[in-house]
Amino acid sequence: MGQGTSLRTYLLTRLGLVIPMVLILLTIVFLLMRVAPGDPISASLGGHAPQSVINQIKHQLGFDKPLYVQYWNYLSGIARGDFGTTISDHRPLTDIIKVNGAATLELTFYAMIVAVTVGVLVGLIAGRFRDTPLDVGGRLFGIVVYATPVFFLGLMGQLVFGVWLNWLPTADRASPITQATFVTHTNIFTLDAIITGQWSALGDIVKHLILPATTLGLATAGIFIRLIREIEKVADLQDRAYLYKCLRTHGVSMQFHQQGNKPKGGSSPLPAIPLLFKPPIDDDF
Repeated sequence: MGQGTSLRTYLLTRLGLVIPMVLILLTIVFLLMRVAPGDPISASLGGHAPQSVINQIKHQLGFDKPLYVQYWNYLSGIARGDFGTTISDHRPLTDIIKVNGAATLELTFYAMIVAVTVGVLVGLIAGRFRDTPLDVGGRLFGIVVYATPVFFLGLMGQLVFGVWLNWLPTADRASPITQATFVTHTNIFTLDAIITGQWSALGDIVKHLILPATTLGLATAGIFIRLIREIEKVADLQDRAYLYKCLRTHGVSMQFHQQGNKPKGGSSPLPAIPLLFKPPIDDDF
């Protein structure tokens, strides 16, 4: 009972801190935009516009009002979901967030699939064949992909698979023809293509996703490789007290432990992975 109350208190506290944290961040952004050198309006106009035109645009945007009035308008607009419009092409920022946010979500999803798939497979092989060339190769691969800057990995991927081999596209979410004829509802292209049955467009979209999703996935796969390898190490130890206690702590039936037998070395450690991420609920663990 006390543990449940503590968890609820912790979650409520963390949620309660979100509002002041967001307010502080918004305030910092507002102040930095006002005190930073340079004039965004003059820059958007090319720096050659007459001062009268600049003053007129500042008046339209409310930049000539007192600072506290600008700050209030800034916060009230965000509270209503109105993030304003861009100065250059007058596009609502909400539309830009919808399009780019959906693209980011789609890319993150497929990059995570790549990371988990590569990380689990390489980690299992490295852990199963410990202290062998396969283990050394798996660990070296994990270190390299984790330590390599993602932008460098992306540039190398574009150079090799996009320029030299000409296998994959290097930019955009789809080809120009697909983007011109594609019907989207959620701005998540793969989901829209499946819903509307645009299978030819789906193939083109997936082809454009392979390179960026693989690049981001490999950059994260190194973490999974090390994690899975260590879990496999725990599963292969003769003394399994840690794994037993971890599973018992989370209420998993230890049938093989109750029978007085140790799990076989070939048993997969994958079912225990989510439990190892979850914090223990007893104090003596």
